[in-house]
Amino acid sequence: MEPEAQGHIVVCGFGHLGQSVVQLLSRLGERVVVISDQTRRATGVRLDDPKVRFIRGDARDASVLEKADLAGARAVIAATDHDLTNVEIALDVRRANADTPVVVRLFDQNLARVLEQSFDVRRAFAMSALAAPIFASAALDDPLLARFDFGDDAFVIAETRELAESNGSPLAAHGLTLAPETAWKTLLGEPEATPIKSATILAAALRWPAAVWRHAPLSMRITFMLLVGLTMISVFVFSAGMQLGLVDAFYFMITTITTTGYGDITPKDSATVIKLYTCFVMLLGSATTALFYSFFTDFIVAERFRRVAQNPDVTLEGHVVVIGLGNVGYRIVENLRRFGVPVVGVDVDAAAPFASELRSQLPVLAGDGRLSGTLDRAGVARARALIAATGNDATNLEIALAVKHKARNVRVVSRLFDPAFATKVQGVLPIERALSASRVASPSFVAAALFTDVVAALVRNSTFVVVTREAAPATWAGRTAADLQRAEGVALVLQSDDGTHTPVSAEARVVAGARYVLVRQRPLG
Repeated sequence: MEPEAQGHIVVCGFGHLGQSVVQLLSRLGERVVVISDQTRRATGVRLDDPKVRFIRGDARDASVLEKADLAGARAVIAATDHDLTNVEIALDVRRANADTPVVVRLFDQNLARVLEQSFDVRRAFAMSALAAPIFASAALDDPLLARFDFGDDAFVIAETRELAESNGSPLAAHGLTLAPETAWKTLLGEPEATPIKSATILAAALRWPAAVWRHAPLSMRITFMLLVGLTMISVFVFSAGMQLGLVDAFYFMITTITTTGYGDITPKDSATVIKLYTCFVMLLGSATTALFYSFFTDFIVAERFRRVAQNPDVTLEGHVVVIGLGNVGYRIVENLRRFGVPVVGVDVDAAAPFASELRSQLPVLAGDGRLSGTLDRAGVARARALIAATGNDATNLEIALAVKHKARNVRVVSRLFDPAFATKVQGVLPIERALSASRVASPSFVAAALFTDVVAALVRNSTFVVVTREAAPATWAGRTAADLQRAEGVALVLQSDDGTHTPVSAEARVVAGARYVLVRQRPLG
């Protein structure tokens, strides 16, 4: 249903997400009360905006909440950077005024479901979960803007005018389509398989031995080369001195240095110099072989420790490198793997919790993504794309530029906290996409505060687009979908009952009480 005309929105927390939420609410013409105990530069928020009032304090303090006039609030958004703080705010609001809807930011989605089901919290979102699909799609140059599930069925909102017009999407005016994920993939078409060249196969086959040689200690490489050189020289000596074929000479050489001595070939009838040379080979060959075995054993143990220290060799090609395995980076990896894309993770902290969890699923390197050596180990030159998703804007920007300097053909997506800065970077620097996770996620928080049963929200062409799933009121009964869209500005996309989702035609008549997937649009100031 439409949001009520009266009441303000209380936003607790004025970090990057809080600022994006306040800015969007202000552009929608909503009155906002901000509660924050931190002073930080506002990005995109006019501090003199008469629709926005600031209260300095901790939202967990009952006296501070009282100043925000909870009784007159339409909704509260708990958007601080800490899960437990947001949970505490939600519980305090429910205790102070049980009728006030609460929207909570939570990374832990299991806890989010508990809050929604047991404590009557309207919605609990993870900013990282909302933003990650967009980062993953940007890396793949995919027009996907949002994805949501209804039971076992998945639906998408995609940025493609041709598809929107071909399936009659109500969002066609914005170049968007809302369709089942399977139908969208069919319309979009699967990418053509790229033929694998024999040179590519050979390069991949040689990559592992090359990596082993690169990591082998110098002493082991010298011993191995000495052993190979001794073998090659001895094969020719035995072939000439004992009248043996090259294969027989090689066989005799191997039995000699390994002290096997089957007795089928012996130098007893050969010249004295050959006998003396054979003695020399026995001594030097066995010593060299023993040294090589000891170095090889040491190498195997060292290699095992190297892998435990999170420095595995990456032999992938056409993969996506994700640097920064924090909340957002972890969710990005999850989405890329769901898309079936090979991923390499990089984090400067070898003991990072998400890095440890992902290590059993994909190559995870410990290192600074700004360094050329780390990028080389991650196989950036062979990668399809790279996503810089650390928690620092300067680091992400430095990583992006380092990658472009090393491999200009690699698609780069950079996470930047400041939305305005992200827009400037994308317009000036050679980076394909610069995205703010808070800017991507904020429409869902705002939509959940204004509407019930929100499944997706986004901003497009200065228009706030909200997708909800709700029962049709009695006042809509008997009206056609086309009439409802003209008169109310509400587009019926799907009728969603009993686990089935049926497209709604323009001539279809609304059934009171039936559940529909609706699209609403509001202009932004």
